[in-house]
Amino acid sequence: MPTPGHDFGAWSPKLFGLIAVIVGIIVLVAILYRPGGFSVVAKGSGSSIEFKFDESRIDLGEMLERLLSAKADDGADSALKRRIVSGVLQAHNFYQVPSIEAATALRRVEESDDTREFVRAVRAMLYDLAGPFSRPATFMDARDSRVLDAIEDLYQQQPASPVVAKLWERSLELEGVFTAREVSVLIREDKNLRTGSAATCAGSMLLYKEGLVRTTEDRLVGLRLDEARPCPSISPEDLLAGKPAKLWVSTADMTNLVGEASSADRKGIDGKLIPLPRNLTADPSRH
Repeated sequence: MPTPGHDFGAWSPKLFGLIAVIVGIIVLVAILYRPGGFSVVAKGSGSSIEFKFDESRIDLGEMLERLLSAKADDGADSALKRRIVSGVLQAHNFYQVPSIEAATALRRVEESDDTREFVRAVRAMLYDLAGPFSRPATFMDARDSRVLDAIEDLYQQQPASPVVAKLWERSLELEGVFTAREVSVLIREDKNLRTGSAATCAGSMLLYKEGLVRTTEDRLVGLRLDEARPCPSISPEDLLAGKPAKLWVSTADMTNLVGEASSADRKGIDGKLIPLPRNLTADPSRH
């Protein structure tokens, strides 16, 4: 793909062949049929532009510059000229880099025997966090969990991959993205709950997990969220953004959190919950 700087040394033989044919025809027509200057009309996307040359002979470098910069001698709109020339080149699978059209064409590339080296070179940019994949914005535009699905594919195909090994190591140490997160909760009392048991909205990612609950007075209680209530659950994204989840606890646990002031008609108190990974036990005596 040609670049805005027009580095001719990086151009493919296919494009040089195409341009050489065009230029050859232009020069031949100019020499045989034109005693002086001449012009060439390029058509594309329902429009056309005219390139004027003052002499019957033309330099290849000049022709390339005219074609790529879309500069002409008359007053036609330069942006329109560039679009027409771009359309002509794209019809032959050549794109300006960077451009939206080039990015769109890249998305359509599938790995095959003919494209394998190119595909691997593009993937290498991701591995190297180079170009558009540079940190810290590498995954800034990710809209869902497909990146993690790709890592899962890697785990299935290469379970001893260095990437998988490092993720495993950090998960054991609860480091980085595996660091224990603290989320906001609105705590209410429910006399029907047994001590150590808590309830939250059905469908919540917190349901059937254990966790440590604390109040602003730093009172700490270990609970298992094992009962579902018919209320809208909070998404993981909203939890990380600070939106509080609803939490019901037993009378004994509420007393441990706020003291003897606990009552059945309490509207709720603000607190924090540290949910623990599945199969881990909440034991506040260790904290």
